[in-house]
Amino acid sequence: MPDIRSKHCQANLPMSFSLKYIVILLFLAPMALKAQQELMLNQMPDVWRASSLNPAFFPDSVRFVVGLPSYSLDAAFSGDLTYNDIFRKQDGNLVVDLDGAIGKLGPENYIVAEQRIETVNFGLRLPKGFTVMAGHSMRLSGTVDFPKTFAEVYWNGNGPYVGQTMDLGLGSYSFDWHEIMAGGSKTFGTVTVGARAKFIGGNSALQTDPNRNRADVYTDPDYYQLTINSDYAFYSSSVFSSIDTAGLGFALVTDNFRSANIFKNQGWAFDLGVQARVGERLTLSASALDLGGTITWKEQAYEFYSNGNYTYDGVYIPGNDIVNGTDSLDIDGELDTLNDIFQFVRTDNNFKSKLPQRYYVGGQYQVLSYLSVGANFFHQSGELRSLNAVGAQVMWTPLSWLRVGGMYGVTEIIEKNVDTDYRHNIGLQVFFQMAPFQFHLVTDNLVGAFSPRSSSAANLGLGLSLAFR
Repeated sequence: MPDIRSKHCQANLPMSFSLKYIVILLFLAPMALKAQQELMLNQMPDVWRASSLNPAFFPDSVRFVVGLPSYSLDAAFSGDLTYNDIFRKQDGNLVVDLDGAIGKLGPENYIVAEQRIETVNFGLRLPKGFTVMAGHSMRLSGTVDFPKTFAEVYWNGNGPYVGQTMDLGLGSYSFDWHEIMAGGSKTFGTVTVGARAKFIGGNSALQTDPNRNRADVYTDPDYYQLTINSDYAFYSSSVFSSIDTAGLGFALVTDNFRSANIFKNQGWAFDLGVQARVGERLTLSASALDLGGTITWKEQAYEFYSNGNYTYDGVYIPGNDIVNGTDSLDIDGELDTLNDIFQFVRTDNNFKSKLPQRYYVGGQYQVLSYLSVGANFFHQSGELRSLNAVGAQVMWTPLSWLRVGGMYGVTEIIEKNVDTDYRHNIGLQVFFQMAPFQFHLVTDNLVGAFSPRSSSAANLGLGLSLAFR
């Protein structure tokens, strides 16, 4: 039977993720990176960065504020899988090694990642209780579901699974985009209401069709015939241009990782928020974010579709040799390209992505001048998953310019075809200000923030602002 091997493949991971880097990880290692709940940040209404979670938030006694670049990331594997289970160093390079990871997988698994980079924004307090705000940010939302059989065939090849039908059907709902926002708020007595409109410019997307997600491989035990049964479709914009790798068979051709024209992939979303002061000690808040958010993908927008039953005589999938092979490339026969196997057909086809909608409800009670407690509820609904989280916080202000806080939170992740996952986390916030500088660091998952490689989840946000009174 023919022997198909590739040259050694290595992965160098960036400090911040884009969809294209995540896509590389998904196809070079079928696990890479939980929804962006930011419960701690929602309890910091006097921090300018918190206005991204509620347009009714505006720092007290501040007239004008400039938000400098800030960063937040929330990412997770399903179950107990960690970064160190997947990657290892070899000869100074980072390589994929799934020998220990596969045993930790369930029948169905997920990878989720949310990222936001706020480049610059500003807010201005006007007379008669009005405020205005505007700014730009870059965001990513990625969800990938995959069966354990996908990882097994990918790493071990189909040889150990002769006589078994192996499901290779990945599910993906992943995209990244730019946001240009403008909005404001108005205070009526003790109640402030806010609203914000956001122009969305899509950068890249990779989505599978949930109604066409079958991709099975069966190897005959007598003749080693490889049989493919497929009814599988996915959509791509500025990620993959074709599935013809001139011999590699298990790689895809990217669109050279260049940025798309975001004004060709357009959409709009809206945020609403309210904050109410009840008496002198209690503050309540609620917000709904990304309402109606939809991107229509037009630039380099393709549909790839495979539908049929294909049989190949005397061939096998070599597994991890495709990733970490040591032999030179030796191509022979019908397993010449991935397109030869699955018979993908590409057509130009616009498609849409819906932004996951997020909802916050919270309250904060000032126990003493230097001590407050709070509670938050968060819900997110998306195409492949939904998420609920609740947290209880304590915040201490030992100095006029310093505040620290802690949180205990529980998150429920409801993923399609995957058992509901519950996660218990300890959070931390640190905020200090020395006029005009404001700095914040927050995490809903303290362990994952500072040891992400040995944790199955990571959550971190930090940023700097200039606030003028």
